[in-house]
Amino acid sequence: MVRDGERIIAAMPFWVTTQREKASLSPPALLSGVGLGPGRYIVASAQRAYTSQLLLADEASADWAVPLMVDRLRDAARRIDAVGCLVIYARGDQLSYYRHVVPERSPVLMDHDASIPVGGVDDPLPPGMSGHRRARIRREEARFEAAGYRIGRERLADCLDDFARLAVNLERRHGGDLDADTLGGQLGVQVKWCDDEAVVFTARRDERLAAACLCYVSATSIVSRMYGFDDQLSGGSYEYFNLAYYLPLRYAAAHGLSAVEVGRQALDAKRLRGAVVHSLWAVDLSENPLWNEPPPVLHDGIRA
Repeated sequence: MVRDGERIIAAMPFWVTTQREKASLSPPALLSGVGLGPGRYIVASAQRAYTSQLLLADEASADWAVPLMVDRLRDAARRIDAVGCLVIYARGDQLSYYRHVVPERSPVLMDHDASIPVGGVDDPLPPGMSGHRRARIRREEARFEAAGYRIGRERLADCLDDFARLAVNLERRHGGDLDADTLGGQLGVQVKWCDDEAVVFTARRDERLAAACLCYVSATSIVSRMYGFDDQLSGGSYEYFNLAYYLPLRYAAAHGLSAVEVGRQALDAKRLRGAVVHSLWAVDLSENPLWNEPPPVLHDGIRA
């Protein structure tokens, strides 16, 4: 953090690796293609996030604040004898902030994510979207509205157990082994600390939760964070796109937000619905270089 007196004007969360992380969170696993070796690292991001956002107050200059934060990350790395420090999943629009500090270091393209720009209150769909795509979205909205759900917005605290059950159902469909009690405990922590920022878009049938998307309001955006459904009560009515994209778009327009963050996967489907795709980068911030020149392509289709 960087302070001006008692006021925080710039911040970046960070975490320290333990060498016991699963591959999707391990810098050596993610960056094996550029020779990153084992050891402890300081990673400038939230631990379970796939984007790394630098937080700046309106009056703060990134050119001034970022070098100070990098110095503090390096100090922390020295104190724990870490191999080094790095950013993973930094968006391209923030890449220049770090390159200003370490211009000689080559960033590595890690992945891409997407966000949907918000239009106006009367028409929240992205500005400039073609008439053909607008018509497609209107059909998907009409199909959802005709499915007979009671559609609403709820606090996570009020639907936590039901939502955890639905989210675990989706996780297991994709090969995960998370159970509802474990996820419920994790979501309970989120209720404790950030339920005021949570919005759950819900579709109920006969009062039973059929499908839902957990979103969080963050600065000028709303983030579609987690989706779940009951396959006995839902399906075939574009539930996912309505609960994770279209209803959050309407909410964002009504509350003066600028974008709906919709994540990394299925980018073509997201583009069809107005999303803009952003590159996500790893940047070496260490005193001594962690890698040399990156390979031309990276993992998961864009990794080596």
